[in-house]
Amino acid sequence: MEHHTQASTGWVHLAPLTFSALLLAAYLALLTTRRRPLPRWPIQRSIAFCGGCLMLGVVFWPGVSQWAMADFRGHMTQHLVVGAAAPLLLVLGAPITLFLGSVRPSTGRFVIGPSAHATRVGAHPPIGGLSPCRWPHGCAVLHPLVPVGYRF
Repeated sequence: MEHHTQASTGWVHLAPLTFSALLLAAYLALLTTRRRPLPRWPIQRSIAFCGGCLMLGVVFWPGVSQWAMADFRGHMTQHLVVGAAAPLLLVLGAPITLFLGSVRPSTGRFVIGPSAHATRVGAHPPIGGLSPCRWPHGCAVLHPLVPVGYRF
């Protein structure tokens, strides 16, 4: 594909893998620091979030990235996973709810408070699964991850 000019190796291709690993590490850290009086955290949420991180890691693996650069099917697979499947699983993991249950109420109000309504709407699973992109192709792979990143 003519619009992909980066080499298939190097630190640029490790950035999405690192991002996925950091998301998973932050989620697992929040699980271990969750306050005790709250109800048990549903295992389905953790499985969904871990699945979303795993999907991102697999789709940006160097071998898959090379396939995506050489074959249109691989290219579209990356778009569909990054733009539809992974964000939906990440949102179903309810990271904001986990965050708010893991920190003091004052910290939660400080971090989430100014954008509480927008955060609540944006983190709702049907909204998180939507991908209303009108951006140029260069940002098409990154744009679903940016709103998901803001939700953390």
